[in-house]
Amino acid sequence: MSATCCPQYTIRLNVDDFKISKSQKKVLSNFLRYLQTGQKPNRFSNLENVEASQEPNNPINKRVYKVQKEITKKGDNSQKKKQIRKQRKLDKLTNQGINIYEYQQQRIQKEKNREKTFESLLNDILTHTKINENGHNLRMQIVKKNTDEFNQSKEESYKLFESYQRTIHNDKVLDVSGWNNFLVDSPIQHDKIHTNVPSFAEITEYGAYHQQYYLDEKLVAVGVIDILPNLFSAKYFYYDTSHAFLNMGVFSALNEIYTVQKFHKVLPNLKYYYMGYYIYTCPKMRYKEKYAPSELLCDETLKWMHCSEAIPKIEANQGKYTAFYERTEERPHIDLNQLSFNYLSNYHLSSITWEYLPQHPNYYRINSDEFKEALQEFVNLIGEIAYTIKIHLAQLSD
Repeated sequence: MSATCCPQYTIRLNVDDFKISKSQKKVLSNFLRYLQTGQKPNRFSNLENVEASQEPNNPINKRVYKVQKEITKKGDNSQKKKQIRKQRKLDKLTNQGINIYEYQQQRIQKEKNREKTFESLLNDILTHTKINENGHNLRMQIVKKNTDEFNQSKEESYKLFESYQRTIHNDKVLDVSGWNNFLVDSPIQHDKIHTNVPSFAEITEYGAYHQQYYLDEKLVAVGVIDILPNLFSAKYFYYDTSHAFLNMGVFSALNEIYTVQKFHKVLPNLKYYYMGYYIYTCPKMRYKEKYAPSELLCDETLKWMHCSEAIPKIEANQGKYTAFYERTEERPHIDLNQLSFNYLSNYHLSSITWEYLPQHPNYYRINSDEFKEALQEFVNLIGEIAYTIKIHLAQLSD
């Protein structure tokens, strides 16, 4: 990590602590309005890419502030008139014998009752049914990879990915086999969930899934996710860019957080939403800190620190690799001979120990001092937990 130009920090959110922001709530309100009426947001801004432009020293923001200051001066008189009208209203209520304090408290309570919560907004979206010709229907489903249900939409999903990569990232598009390797094939085994999860009757196993979003029965977005006993991992997301005005990336993240909250109600250990990596030097990745209060992982100590504390440390270090905590003890040296590994063979996981690796037909792919040194460094970093897990060696897979 210390050698890279763009340090990557694992980022996660405890969904019990999630606090939705006004801008995120607005995305949900706009999405619901679009479903109900077909009305698109008056002004569209992609919240995932706009964060970098919100820095206080941005020259555009300085000009905006100057204009706002001039408008404020012109608006002083109208503000005074508004205060006069407000005072007249209060005087009138007082003359009628109404307790002003109680009246104001009632008004405040009415506003709170009128204001939609994170849960109610998402529930309204997920239970919405089209009632007029201008509205739209949203349908979501979570499908297990490499099943008949998954294969029915496989071609459509790949074409959506292809279009997204070309439009958003200007990437050389992967062929179907590349897409399979990137977002479909997974070493994760599907173990049974021994508790029914309300609203997700189709999810009976932990494992690797695609969450598909359909608008009027057209596939418009796909979230690639892993559902594990202790965490929900959002691996990748791609969408129909003609629906960018709905802030699909923000909506999907909020929906995934809501999904984890539902799982957590019946599965106490599943409370963390993992968002991949946070890269301070990449503006497109910095939006993740907005799902507050997120935490970043310290690679030196494997301890977590809230973004509100960790990011200032990165800033103070000019964006270079930063340890959030000081390591107080030496790393253990892990014995490779005591480790277990796995790999994919005919779409099934097979296990192997270090002792028998030389007998594997694909051993030549890892038979080097460089690989052994990298593996040794990796297991030393994760510590003694390495003895309790199986390490996936993709190089051995068919």
